[in-house]
Amino acid sequence: MTTDLEARVRRLEDRAHISERVIKYAMAVDRADWEMFADCFTAPVHADSSENGLPAADFACDELVGIVRRRAQRIHGNSAPQPQPRHRVRRE
Repeated sequence: MTTDLEARVRRLEDRAHISERVIKYAMAVDRADWEMFADCFTAPVHADSSENGLPAADFACDELVGIVRRRAQRIHGNSAPQPQPRHRVRRE
């Protein structure tokens, strides 16, 4: 049986992992690091772009990466971010 303290610690750990994933997603898009971007998801990826007129659908990670990459290129044109070298943060 888990104690209240264990449950609270687990919730905090879960929130930290979610925050790390969101930050990784944003960094990947900003850096145009599509490998890092793909690593943010598990297959299949369920994407809902209904606000943009597209139906919700499931995608393979590579397929979603291609869609987002092309959209970034259309939005940014020649000024699209170029892939940047990664600086790994050591996790303990």
